Amino acid sequence: FSPPPPPARVPPSARHRSAEVTAIATEESRTCRARRTPSLRTKRKRRWGRPGGGSSWPYAKKPQQHQLGRSLTYHHPYQGQGRRLQPAQRHQLPDVRAPRPAVVLYTTSLRGVRRTFTDCSAVRAVLRGFRVAVDERDLSMDAALRRELQALLAARGHAFSLPQLFIGGRLVGGADEVRQLHESGQLRRLLEGAAGQDPAFVCDACGGVRFVPCPACAGSRKVFDEEQDRALRCADCNENGLVRCANCSS
Repeated sequence: FSPPPPPARVPPSARHRSAEVTAIATEESRTCRARRTPSLRTKRKRRWGRPGGGSSWPYAKKPQQHQLGRSLTYHHPYQGQGRRLQPAQRHQLPDVRAPRPAVVLYTTSLRGVRRTFTDCSAVRAVLRGFRVAVDERDLSMDAALRRELQALLAARGHAFSLPQLFIGGRLVGGADEVRQLHESGQLRRLLEGAAGQDPAFVCDACGGVRFVPCPACAGSRKVFDEEQDRALRCADCNENGLVRCANCSS
């Protein structure tokens, strides 16, 4: 049996350093206690509450209740009564906008008088440049329109001529008056508020002619009366067996 080896001797310098480290650690521990620095366990308790659950721990966070945001879109006058929620009724102001002025042009499609046909084409081109809806009334297609224009011009003390332009029921004049107003810029102000329309628009019902065959007599101007047992003159169409197109005429 051999005796155990003697313990290793620690140099004095190492013992001195170990004592210094212990002293420093002890001093820091005392300083922390003096400042009352919370330990790691205390921090965990404050963050998570008492170990094992429960909400009585003074440092535990209280659960926040979810709050529903108030609706700004609907008004709840019958809340809790089982009725259906209705949108809030807003105060509606009456529409006080002025009616749009109607643009009516009396013209002709006949080329018997070249000057008249040229003036009608010139006024039509000016109005198309403003991109407004124009109610063209061709006098060569319906004699009633001719009588209508004669009555309007006679009431205003004007002689009969073509073309004639009316804006909002007001007589503007013929080709010369329209040309002067257009050059001075006053025609644009007269057309303000008028309904707009694409210049390339073509009615699908009449093809831009403004008239269609009478649906009652199919353009024959005659209808058969069973009581009298004979054909009678159709009262719906004009002398040409046509009626005004309901899609593009007012």
